[in-house]
Amino acid sequence: AAAAFFAAASFTIFSNETKTVFDGSITPSHRAVAWKTAFETFLKDPITGRGVGLPVADSRFTDPSGNRQGLTDAHNTYISLLGETGIIGFAAFMAIIGFIVWNLYRMEPKKALYEAVRFHFLLALADAFFFQSLTGSFEDSRHLWLFFGMAVAAIWLNDSAEDVPHLVDE
Repeated sequence: AAAAFFAAASFTIFSNETKTVFDGSITPSHRAVAWKTAFETFLKDPITGRGVGLPVADSRFTDPSGNRQGLTDAHNTYISLLGETGIIGFAAFMAIIGFIVWNLYRMEPKKALYEAVRFHFLLALADAFFFQSLTGSFEDSRHLWLFFGMAVAAIWLNDSAEDVPHLVDE
């Protein structure tokens, strides 16, 4: 499903750039152009990237209302991270994700509530990183970092369940 969604987001069959709504041509979508230009930004400085918060993509297009628009964001978390922070920042971000996933995966829930929490955090991570991150740059969104903190707190609570029984009783 993720691959089909990714492919669908990569091409445009309807465009305001031409006189007809559908002229039979398939062109790269503005999102695919943003991915390409952001990856080119990464290739210019692969170790440290261009800089956090700086534009990494350059995709210009006409929206359905006929207005000219420009994308300077990669619209893909992974490519955006590579363009902004290079291999160093990308590796650090992936280490955080890996730490959370590994600890949730290996977690042996000590209470029924922790099993539900574990399942839902893993489900949310799968959604965030296999679907949403392919078409959006969420690496600097506050809700994602709040989610990371909540996941680590859930891991800690489970590990501390015997030590601090009053936190969550069944």
